[in-house]
Amino acid sequence: QATRLALTVADVPFDDVHVTWEQWAAKKASTKYGMLPEMILPDGTLVTQSGAMLRLAAEADPTGKLFPADVMKRTKVEEVMGLVGDLARAWSPSLYVSMRPHFFGYP
Repeated sequence: QATRLALTVADVPFDDVHVTWEQWAAKKASTKYGMLPEMILPDGTLVTQSGAMLRLAAEADPTGKLFPADVMKRTKVEEVMGLVGDLARAWSPSLYVSMRPHFFGYP
């Protein structure tokens, strides 16, 4: 979702394609690493990994607010992105334990 938001804020047009669970079974084998997300650029280049896509989207912002040219401002952006990632990893088990308790050692 972060990449979609960054592209929207940067006013970069994109095709927002969602894959349903039913479609995923057929699509999985054709993905580069057997997982999503994937981004196909206008020149046909395939980009995988959420962080790479987010940075690419941020670089596309013509105002430079999402990924500033100034190294210290960009460092602050990277710090916040790292903190968000750390918090997401810390919270994920509590959010998903009820969905798949066996993944977390519960019957």
